[in-house]
Amino acid sequence: MSTSRSRCLVVLVPFVLVACQSARSIAKNRLTPAEELLARAVQFHDPAGSWGRQDLSFSWVSKRPNREPVPYAIEMASNGDFAMRGQRAGMELEYRVVNGVVQAKVDGDSEYSAEVGGRMVLDREDGLFWRNYMGFLAGMPMNLPGERAMIETEVQQDELEGSSVLALRITYPPEVGTDIWTFYFDPETAAMRGCRFDRADPSRDGETIVFSGIERIGELRMPKERRWYMNADWRYLGMDEVMASRRP
Repeated sequence: MSTSRSRCLVVLVPFVLVACQSARSIAKNRLTPAEELLARAVQFHDPAGSWGRQDLSFSWVSKRPNREPVPYAIEMASNGDFAMRGQRAGMELEYRVVNGVVQAKVDGDSEYSAEVGGRMVLDREDGLFWRNYMGFLAGMPMNLPGERAMIETEVQQDELEGSSVLALRITYPPEVGTDIWTFYFDPETAAMRGCRFDRADPSRDGETIVFSGIERIGELRMPKERRWYMNADWRYLGMDEVMASRRP
């Protein structure tokens, strides 16, 4: 979970922890090719329409080159409550959002310095950063057709790691975010194969996330592995792996 990566993602999350327009609600109107593809993707990953309506519990394992894997225990409630527990910057982080109120402990202590709060990324978005960030990553593609998403009408043929994919581009109003997002889908199943963001500032490089595998989390088919690369030189940054919580 790279903090530098996080800055570019969280601008999209006012709508991540609710079930935004589903494939069925989109289908009430005449669809553009891009909207049709997105509806198919939502149907593939969330066939029961459970995103935002079902409590979820899973592990999110962060793997970085030359570092030990770091597991985070994640709980997402249908009412918007959220909990996360794991190691960050050598400290134990316990983080909860209950009825919109943030509760956090670092190494078991709810009293911590502003410096520690910054290292734990507890000082962003009124403390809601982790709920929003994890909700955005876990909720793709269900959370993509939000009210403020400006979806280009056409679908493009593209390649991702040598495989043919369908690509659609989404931008957002400046107050939401200035990055340009491209989302990649399997031509046959419409499963998400990855996404890419490019900076509005050409002097700053963007990143690509490549998805592989499927993990069943409740009724969801969530991408199991997400490998991160820099766009310019395809430098590998690390991988996040999703695993369903196992009952003893």
